[in-house]
Amino acid sequence: DRVLGEGGMGFVYEATHEVLNRRSAIKMLRPELSTHEQIVTRFLNEAKAVNLIDHQNIVNVYDYGDSQDGSVYFVMEFLEGETLDDLMRKRQPMQVPLLLHVFGQIAKALAAAHAKQVVHRDLKPANVYIVAREDNPYFVKLLDFGIAQLRGASAVQGLTVAGTVMGTPQYMSPEQISGETVDARSDVWAMGVMMYRAATGQAPFKGEEFPELADKILHHVPPPAGDLVVLPQALSKLIASCLELDIARRCQSVAELIAGLERVQQESKLD
Repeated sequence: DRVLGEGGMGFVYEATHEVLNRRSAIKMLRPELSTHEQIVTRFLNEAKAVNLIDHQNIVNVYDYGDSQDGSVYFVMEFLEGETLDDLMRKRQPMQVPLLLHVFGQIAKALAAAHAKQVVHRDLKPANVYIVAREDNPYFVKLLDFGIAQLRGASAVQGLTVAGTVMGTPQYMSPEQISGETVDARSDVWAMGVMMYRAATGQAPFKGEEFPELADKILHHVPPPAGDLVVLPQALSKLIASCLELDIARRCQSVAELIAGLERVQQESKLD
């Protein structure tokens, strides 16, 4: 029906099933890239990861295949709403109850992914969609597992080369910036960056160019979020624990992050 978005890898279209009259979104790889086996494998890796996890807060993928011009596509649910990036721009800073509600859902989706040994590696507000449901006006859908790392039995060898930098720079963990091996704690870092921005209205790391931004991430500690705005102390500490440069001192899992969010909720006496 129309183009919803375009990127270096391909296009996303809104489509309507001709028989079922069901609205869907079709993500299509550019035809010139469909001859590259590794690119096609990574593209379809997204559909595989999503169905492996199978969680209500992760976008559903229904099907994938090849089109007549040789391009590869998959079909996913059509979402009406806005990105978390849009919501954060309107709510600067975001009120604590809404922050806990939204990030609690993202964390649960991530916990399900990590339980299936899937690391997202590109968490950012643009990859989180907010849709209105009857019982939840801020229902989260996590998107874009295009560079997700599948580990264990579902892993595809050869997709990640040591020293390769993948992700969106502002939300990359120090180990991603350095091209080192990443695990679930890189997703925890990205959650910390997003929560810092949501809570304060400011990004914790800023740089005009990639080298400047990378230097800030690798060598600078941002001021505690609670120093910039009035926040529950437990929330400020939790965000700081997600942004520990030393991965061994960082919040060690999304399960630990979820427990921290619940602790903030209880201490703030929020229903």
